[in-house]
Amino acid sequence: MITLDQLIASIKGTLKSVDATLIVAQKSMDNIAGATGESSPMVYEMNRTLEEVQALARSIRVLVDHLERQPESLIRGK
Repeated sequence: MITLDQLIASIKGTLKSVDATLIVAQKSMDNIAGATGESSPMVYEMNRTLEEVQALARSIRVLVDHLERQPESLIRGK
């Protein structure tokens, strides 16, 4: 049978483990926030990439519109 002292010791050990886990989780969250914060290099590069993809989509739309109006331009090169 477990004594009250053993139970308390077990609970204290569990609480220490939970506390250590929470500290690690907080450090992980801080690292994630630093990597993905508004001014982080990763967010900057993602925004830049999205802008480039938008520009590419615009260029493709312009090309498709032109080819719809003048399909012969593929053959003639104009």
